[in-house]
Amino acid sequence: MQVSLQPCADPTVVWSFGLPIRGVQDSIHFLKEQFKFERDTDFAKGKVLAIKLGRNTREVDISIALEHLKDNKSLVLNIACVSITVDKVVWMTDWQRTIQEQLPRDVTTLITVYDSNSRFQETTLLCKENGFSPVIFSSFPVDVLLEPSVREVFSRPGLQTLLLLPPSDPAAFLQNDLGLQAELIRLLEPIKRLKKIRLPLDFSTGIKNIVRVLRDMDGLRVLELGKPTSFNVASLHSTLRLRFDNALLRCLEPFPQLEKLVLDKAFITPSLLAMGDRMFQDKTDGIDGKTVVFQNAARTYHNTPSFLL
Repeated sequence: MQVSLQPCADPTVVWSFGLPIRGVQDSIHFLKEQFKFERDTDFAKGKVLAIKLGRNTREVDISIALEHLKDNKSLVLNIACVSITVDKVVWMTDWQRTIQEQLPRDVTTLITVYDSNSRFQETTLLCKENGFSPVIFSSFPVDVLLEPSVREVFSRPGLQTLLLLPPSDPAAFLQNDLGLQAELIRLLEPIKRLKKIRLPLDFSTGIKNIVRVLRDMDGLRVLELGKPTSFNVASLHSTLRLRFDNALLRCLEPFPQLEKLVLDKAFITPSLLAMGDRMFQDKTDGIDGKTVVFQNAARTYHNTPSFLL
């Protein structure tokens, strides 16, 4: 077991077992987003205990972790959140229960199950406050959408954040992009509580069909559109590029319930920037410098110019 204390704004105690876990989306950032959405609670004064269970984790390793919890009462009392990140091949739900039994009753718990083969990740937020139902965050490459474990996450009542990553195999994706688009639409249509989604623009002009489904979700607040990796936007013929831009303009405006729109600079054009300026009051660069972030919806704005419809 490796134990380390990381000096940062929210001190994190890390206990790692088995092989290292790599490529997992930041679940702590997701947790902070959810508290901001739900109640703007400042829980971050305590420590985060991050327990990472990689491949080759054994039951004896869990016993060691439990002994550390029993022997470190001062640590346990200062824990505001326990984040368990576990490789799917070794996960046992009994481990979650036995770990939680050693923690204070009011500790928030994040359970992240990760499949290192498909890069599918599902994080469940459990908060013991009254009236707080489990909340789910999931991310995966869009080309693994047809796998049963991936499709199951769409039926979770608590699904609120969905990050669709670029395809792992762009060439294979292009051979079945229409089938994947149809399946994604079918899976999204019944969802009621989704608040945030990220979509790669590998669906090309078909993105308009997906976004139209999202516009029917009254609770959706954040939409992120990432650059395609299966084709190069800059190399598109001018006619195809115009069709691509028009598809985005027609599906995004209007989108009255949206509070935040993130566009990758790799495909943004003056017409898309103008659309963002009509829809939102504020425009900034993303933290990574690769995106444009529009926020604070304008009270009134002009719709898409009629010649583009």
